[in-house]
Order: sequence, then structure tokens, then C-alpha cells
Amino acid sequence: PEILEIIAMLHHSGAMPSSIYSYQPPNDPISLCQPPTLHLLSNQIITSLTDAAWRAHETNVVEEAKERGGVYDSLRPEIPGSMYKVHVTGLGHEIWLELVLWAMLYGRFYKQGVKILTRLSKLLDHNAWSVLSWRELANPIIQSGQEKSINWDEVKYLFNTGISDTDQTVNKKKVRRTVSAEVIASFVDAAVSHIRTGVGSRGMLPENPARFLREMKIFFEKNNMSLGYTSWDAIILRFFESRGVDFDKDSQLAGSISSITSLFGDDISTVNAPTRDQLWQPTPAYVLDGSAASIGYHHRLLRAHIKLGSLSSAMGVVQDLQRLTDINKERSIQEFFSKQQNVATHDDNEDTSEFGFQGRYGGIHYPSFFPQIPVPILADLINLVVDSGASELGSWLLYSEDLDGPIVHSGLYSDPIMGPPLIRLAAVLADEVLMGQVLELQKGQSRTDPPEEVLNQILDQQIEAGNWPFVDKALESFARLRNYSISTDTTATMIKAILREAKSCAGNLSALKNSASAKAFQKMSSFRARGFVRGHDRHDTFELGGRVWRLLALINDDWRKYAWMIYPNMAGRNYVNFTPRAFNKILSGVVDTYGST
Repeated sequence: PEILEIIAMLHHSGAMPSSIYSYQPPNDPISLCQPPTLHLLSNQIITSLTDAAWRAHETNVVEEAKERGGVYDSLRPEIPGSMYKVHVTGLGHEIWLELVLWAMLYGRFYKQGVKILTRLSKLLDHNAWSVLSWRELANPIIQSGQEKSINWDEVKYLFNTGISDTDQTVNKKKVRRTVSAEVIASFVDAAVSHIRTGVGSRGMLPENPARFLREMKIFFEKNNMSLGYTSWDAIILRFFESRGVDFDKDSQLAGSISSITSLFGDDISTVNAPTRDQLWQPTPAYVLDGSAASIGYHHRLLRAHIKLGSLSSAMGVVQDLQRLTDINKERSIQEFFSKQQNVATHDDNEDTSEFGFQGRYGGIHYPSFFPQIPVPILADLINLVVDSGASELGSWLLYSEDLDGPIVHSGLYSDPIMGPPLIRLAAVLADEVLMGQVLELQKGQSRTDPPEEVLNQILDQQIEAGNWPFVDKALESFARLRNYSISTDTTATMIKAILREAKSCAGNLSALKNSASAKAFQKMSSFRARGFVRGHDRHDTFELGGRVWRLLALINDDWRKYAWMIYPNMAGRNYVNFTPRAFNKILSGVVDTYGST
């Protein structure tokens, strides 16, 4: 009673808008809208709140009389002057919760509503709540798909007076400790629409909607329910399109949303899926059909972990992606055989496909059967594997005996982007067969020299191996190639090798002059390199020596003197621009030689 008194007070003050009792059937049958539950029960709700307010008023009158010394013993629950005892049919807690939640939604109290639903979903055992769609409750009074043609005043009368006692008892059991799927879906929509993006304090912190989405997905799945009006993949896209989460800066939070990914058939096999009733209008294909959102999300997350240099996290995403696609394939196969059994019971002349299979999806309509990792991301992953020294993992990427084949299959060997990282991996694995295959396929049908990127990678590997005669001959050969330029990554490898040799010179850098590495380095300095021009949206070539020796001169005084002696052309304006990967390689060489302090 006290709670009803509070609700009645809020109602009287205008805090609860009267619009929550109205219902207008939507033009689109699958659009998100409030069900007519509160509209149908509005008379009972108002009567109950009025009765609660009246009881509160009666209590106040009696208390005030006692304070003034008056004595009043009532033989009836009404105050003197009442002729009849008002009897109000009680409404369950479920209706009052529904009323409060919709009032919060209309009043934009999203955070509070999210907290209530989150706590509700975690209740267990005899306190547990479940999800119920209002259409299951209203059937057979309200037929699915006929909302626009229904006389709702007539239904309201039937709903309040025309249901038999037996039906009322059944419905009470059905709705006990339930919350409507529609109000949950509405708060899911509100949560992803009001994520804080860093502009003031508006909206919810991204981790709160992320946690709410995970909890509601679990809550729905326990009751074989879905959002109904859209797919979970679409919610993932909206969550990240809010720009409240940065994959690169907070990859852990970005990864926490992966549990709400839709699997094969999830959005069309639930009890409240809009396609389950033939009376409904056909659902547009873009609403619930399979999409690439889930694998695209994993690709973006994989790229973020690779960029952060976290091999374990990156491979965790790869494993999640494989698990996701394997489950999708398994479900598809199960549906195939289930469909085969159903077809076998029908007439042999029934129109079926060539193989007697009619699935929900054609192959092109469901792209999440295979990881489909983009080539640039896959190339970066191989580079990370090589940089981390994970040779066994690299071998698994190439030669996995998985049923679907390895992630890096032979069809990728000819891709220009895959050439350099595969050359690196082949060198680390000492795999001459792989090296030969990649070089042969990278040449292509022209049978000319391999691409510049592949040549640079070969040179890079030989520098790391300390094969200076090969490096010297390679540089002589490359110098005759037209428009050849050395990559910054290869340059960084050379600088790291020089720094490693400088460690054995005990501070006497002049001793480097006659070493094979220094001679190769000197020859490399005369090459052109290609890089981004600061302040201009274009790339240009420049002499490598100016950039390299200027960078080495920054290490300490000994290197500054040595650099000016070897390369006096450093004078003048020259920017030192290296890619993060190349700069980190140089930095590791400096730390190995001189320490971190």
C-alpha cells in the first residue's frame, strides 16, 4: 500500500505522464513500440491509485484526530459517512513494475531503469523473474498482425470484463514475476542511444550500457526471446557508432560486448520473432537476416590488439572468431538435416532445390560462416607473430590441420600485401619451400623481379641474420633497379644492427668504419627512401642518409661527432619521420646498447 501511495502522489504531481496509458498501433508491425497493456488496464490502475490515495487520506485524518485527543474506533474500514466499502481488484506487482519502467522511459530516467532491469535479471531461484511478450498474454483476444484493424475500446472492455475466471487464473500464472520484452527492448534502444561521448556529462559511461546489453542478452536467452524489432548485431553497430568507445584506447571494453553477437538463427527462432506468424507482413531482409557485423566487429578488435602489440589478446580474438563461425556452420548443418527429415515426410513431387534442401539462408546471405580476416590485418598479425618470436604459432597459421584449412592458406601467397610478412615468417621458420613458393607467386606471370616490398623484406631478413656479403651484393643489384627505394622498416633493422655492433666497440665508434655492417650501412645511405612529407598530404622520396644520420646523432655526443664525420651533409632542414614500428625497432637497439636511462 505504501508503494501505491507513492505512485499515486507522483501521478497526482504530474511526474508520470498520462501518455503512458495511450496506445496507437504502429504503421510498421515490427517497429519498436509500447504494447497496449497499460492502455487496457488503465481503468484498474487509476482506480487502484485513487483507492490508495483515499486510504492514505483516511489514515492521515485518523492520526490527526488522535493527536488532538480524539478517540475513534471504526467497525468498518471506511471513515464515517461512507455508505459502501469500495472493492478494487488487485493488480499484480508485474503491472506496477511495468508502469514504473515505462514512466522512467518517458521521463528519460534511463540510468535508473537500466539498474532496475539489471538487478531484476540477476534474481535467482524462487525470486527469479522471466520475460513475457504481451502478444503471448493477449492471445487469443488479440490476433497477431491485426493491431491496426482492431477496435481497442472493445478489446479494452473484453480485457477488463469478458475474460472468464478460469482464463484469468491461467493468465495470472502466466504473468507471475514477468517483465515485458517490449520494455526491455526499449531500454536497450535507449542505452545505446545515450552513451557518453566525452561532451560534458551527458549520457551513460560506455561500460554501463555494455554491461546492460550483456545482461539483457542472457535474460532474453533464458526465455527464448529476442529483441523482436531488430537484431543484436545491429545493436553492436549502434553501440560503436556512438563513438563512445575507442577500440585502440580501450580494447578491453570493446571486447566485452562480443557476448551479445547473434549466432545463426538466433534472431528468427525465438518465440517473439516477428516472422513466426504468417499474418504478419513479411519482414524486410535487412532487419533480421544474417549480417557481417559480428565478424567485422571481431576484425576491428583484432586490428586494435595488433596495433597495441598484444599477441595473446590478438590470438584470443582469432579464437573467438573461429568459435563463432564454427558454431554458425554447425547450426546450419543441423538445420540442413532437420529440413531433410521434414522434406522426406512430404510429397516427393514437392518443389525443392536440386538437393532437396530449403534453408532459411542462401550462402551469400549469411557471411559469418568463415572468419574472412582482411588481408592487411592478416599481414599485420603475421608481422606481430614474427616480432614476438612465436615461431610455433606462425607454423600453425600456415599449416593448421583444421577442417576448414589454415588461416593463411596458399591462395594468399600471391597477394602483394602478404608477400613481405610471409617472407619474414619463412625466414624465421627456415622454410625454404615456403620461401620459394612466395617468391615464385609474387613474381606473377610477368616473371620479372619480385615487388619492391618483397625485395625489402628479403634484405631485412639477411640484415637480421648478419649475412653481410649477401646484403652488399643485394644493395649493388637494387641500385640498378629503376625507382627502387628502401623501406623505413628495413632501414630500422640496419640501424639496430649497427647499434648492436657499436656495443662491442667500447665507445670507440671509429672502429666501426672497417666493419662489414658499416660498409653496407654506408652504401645504404646513398639510396632513396619514400616517406610522408610533413605538412602535405602526399609522399615523396628523399636521400636516406640525411634522415638516418640525423637520427643517430641524437643518441649521444659520440654518435653526434661520428655522424658529422661520416655524413657532413646533415646540415639543413630535415625531418626525422619513421613509422611507429620502425621507431620501436630503433629504440630497442638503443636500449640494448646503452640501457634505458
